Amino acid sequence: MKAIRCFRILFMIFFLVLYVKQMRGQEVHEVGLQGGASAYLGDFNHINIFKSPSFCGGAFYRRLFDDYNSIRLSVGAGMLSGSSKNIGSFLPGIPPEIEFSRQYINVDVKYEVNFIPFNPLRVKDDFFSPYLLVGIGCYFYDDSIIPAIPFGAGIKIAASPRLTMGVEVQLSKTFNDKLDGYSNVTSGRSVLINNDWFAFYGLVLSYRLKLGQKTCPAYL
Repeated sequence: MKAIRCFRILFMIFFLVLYVKQMRGQEVHEVGLQGGASAYLGDFNHINIFKSPSFCGGAFYRRLFDDYNSIRLSVGAGMLSGSSKNIGSFLPGIPPEIEFSRQYINVDVKYEVNFIPFNPLRVKDDFFSPYLLVGIGCYFYDDSIIPAIPFGAGIKIAASPRLTMGVEVQLSKTFNDKLDGYSNVTSGRSVLINNDWFAFYGLVLSYRLKLGQKTCPAYL
């Protein structure tokens, strides 16, 4: 029931934004794939997103509103791994070493904004842009549903008028301190600071569908 409720909330937000925001006169639908590495940040790894990486991948649908703004609905899966070995700090109440490796599935809705106009279908010079994204989501992890706030940044470039490639880094702040199986309740930190994180870095590939009002053939 919790999983169904999570899906309902995310899809309601997604379709509400679609209803409120409209983009006229252009093809606005994209589908894509993303792949790379996932990592964990928490009591065993405070800042290094390149420590203990595991493969992850996913698919998404992107709805464009204009040359700057879009919304993305994503589904992904991967592994999350880590170890308390050589962490360089004392953690009370744990054995000398803890290792974990668990699968997860994530669903999220993110708002994406480009720094500069990006629309290679309409203007051939609009082929490159850095961007930011932020949203809400949830992770299905170790028989639990964990709410999260994903945010990140990337750079996209048009390989063709319809095909876009990019590199992206995301962090997802969770509301759970047991991704690693350990809860540091004696740290003195607040609940918000103490909770664990998911991290993603990798490649993003999307294709703009031939749906909606057509763009001038000169740019196809």
